Amino acid sequence: MATYDKDTQDFIDSVAGKTEYPANKEKIIRQGISAIRDISRGHHLSDVVAKRLLKVTTSHQMRKEASPSVSVLKIYETLNDRYTDSWQDWEPETLWQTLEYDQLYDITEQLKNMIQALQVVCKTNFPFEEWNVFENVGHAFNGNSVSFGSLQPLELNEVAWTCRALEAIRPGTLYEDEVDGYIAACMKNAGMVYIPSSISKDSATINSALNRIGNDESLQTIVSLHIDRFSVKLFGSEDEMLKIQLQKLQECIEYADAQASL
Repeated sequence: MATYDKDTQDFIDSVAGKTEYPANKEKIIRQGISAIRDISRGHHLSDVVAKRLLKVTTSHQMRKEASPSVSVLKIYETLNDRYTDSWQDWEPETLWQTLEYDQLYDITEQLKNMIQALQVVCKTNFPFEEWNVFENVGHAFNGNSVSFGSLQPLELNEVAWTCRALEAIRPGTLYEDEVDGYIAACMKNAGMVYIPSSISKDSATINSALNRIGNDESLQTIVSLHIDRFSVKLFGSEDEMLKIQLQKLQECIEYADAQASL
C-alpha cells in the first residue's frame, strides 16, 4: 500500500474508530471488540461481532444530508481519469484546492467525506477488515453525515450500495469475519434471511454468518430459489413471508442501481 500524509492518516484513524464512543455504548463496543480479537477457538469472529452489534440499539438516527448528486463510483472514475491515481496520496487541502481550481465539483462536506473515504478504500484494507470502518465508509458513500464516535448501523439498502461500490473499486477483495458479521447483523435487524450475490459477491460467507447467529434457514432456502422471480406465487403460509423478503431485496438492488446511475 502507498504511504500517506498525516492529514490522511488522521482521517483514516478517525474512520477506524479511534475516537471515544458515547459513555452508554463504550463498554459494549470497545471492550467487546477487544475481546473478539482475542478469541482463538470455538467461535467464528463474525458470529461474536454480529451478536454484540445486535445487542446495541440506539434511538438516534443517522442524519442524512441532501441525497448525493453524483455517485461515489463516478467521483472515483473522474478523479482517476483526471489525475491518474496520484490523488489518492494528496493531502486534503491539495485535493479541495485542485478540484476547486479545475471546477470539477462544489466542495461540500458530503463530497469531502466521499473522497476521503475513497482514499481509505484505495490505500488500505480497513473497510474489508474492520466493521466500524466499513460502517463509516458506508455512511460517506451513501451521503450521510459521518459520526466517527458513535455506532449508527447502516440501513439494508445502504449496505447493498456500500458492498457494490467497494467491490467495484476493489474487485476480488473479500471481507474479513468482522465485516461479514456486521453485514449479517444489519440483515437480521432488518428482518432479512438471505443476501444474494447481486448485492455482495461475498454472499455465501455472509449468509453463513447470518445462519450462525440465528436465522430461518427454511425460508432462506426458499428465498434463494426464487430471488430472480419476484412475481412468484406460492401456496402455503410462507407465501407472504417470501413476498416481503423478495420485495425488500428488490428495493435494495434498485437503490444500488439508482446510486450507480447518478
